[in-house]
Amino acid sequence: MYSIIIVDDEVNTRNGLRDYFDWKNYGIEVVGIADDGRTALSLIHDINPDIVLTDVRMKHMDGIELIQHLYTMEQHPHVIFISAYSDVNLLRSAIQLSAIDYILKPIQFEELAVALKRAIAMIEREQMELHKQQDLLSRLNGINGLIQNQKFQIENLPNIRKDTKCDPSELISNYLQSESDDLLLDYLNDIFINTSSNLPIIYYQNIGLQIILEASKCMTRLTLYSDYIICLEQNTWKIVMQATSMRDIYDSIIFYLNTLCTHIHSHINNNESNTVREAKRYIYNHFNEAITIREVAAHVFLTPTYLCSRFKNETNQTINDYQTAIRIEKACKLMHDPSIKIRDICFAVGYISQSHFNRIFKEYIGKTPSSYQKSVANYY
Repeated sequence: MYSIIIVDDEVNTRNGLRDYFDWKNYGIEVVGIADDGRTALSLIHDINPDIVLTDVRMKHMDGIELIQHLYTMEQHPHVIFISAYSDVNLLRSAIQLSAIDYILKPIQFEELAVALKRAIAMIEREQMELHKQQDLLSRLNGINGLIQNQKFQIENLPNIRKDTKCDPSELISNYLQSESDDLLLDYLNDIFINTSSNLPIIYYQNIGLQIILEASKCMTRLTLYSDYIICLEQNTWKIVMQATSMRDIYDSIIFYLNTLCTHIHSHINNNESNTVREAKRYIYNHFNEAITIREVAAHVFLTPTYLCSRFKNETNQTINDYQTAIRIEKACKLMHDPSIKIRDICFAVGYISQSHFNRIFKEYIGKTPSSYQKSVANYY
């Protein structure tokens, strides 16, 4: 059973939501109500609910300030905003603060249900991630135990570079999060390449294992530890343990670290959320169907208003523009075949009215469909 607190300065709204919405149908229990943000904050600290449904504009402390306080907590609830105002600035603030949804009053129970389903889906996903983290911790403890049994600990990694101010753990973390940090490469070169040491290979294998361990911890802190990373880690571990030379260990560790770097920066540089990417995927897969924004929003567990704002904020285009661009792109490809009639292409890409299709096509391409088809058909 999930728990929720309702925060609204209108008594009818508070009590109406508590008494008339079918919370049990969604596995949710109302564990508290509050009439302003300050009272709600105290209640949240005491009860620690899974979800907070809060008005935006209230006395003493508004919903935006409330969520800012909540996000300083180590474990904070998911927030759904409700408001009587279709305020662009408030909506933008909600998006920036990663609120689950933004529902306009009067509240439609259907929209509230969609927002709650999304909140529950996110909670379940976080619980799965927590289990993964616990599994990881268990695995890392096992690795650490093996290393300690060999009497090699991360604190005792060779301090060959006397001019290095960072310890090995910091070097690994800095390298993974920076595209131009060569200190770790110099450090590893000094250990594995520029050395005349006669120490046994197991010594260098254990250094490799410690580097894997520290890199895994870094990925965990960045919440990027995934099944792909686990597989990569296990393969690198196997290569290091089977290595017969310091060069083999060095090459496998460098490949491992550089792969992690690529993985990290691909996530950092991608400004689109998983929600918007899933919405785009759904639209692309159904580009020639008469899908509505409401359908797309339901697919990603958002209300239509909130999805439209979030989509525009992250992609700089509307959902309709994105769908139209896909349809026109598909139409252009079909027009390379002069045997296909414009009318058939119109229907194939999802338009019912040919005159509407002709107008949209010309707006995007600058030519009518027939003239464009003639121009591209000349290449065959």
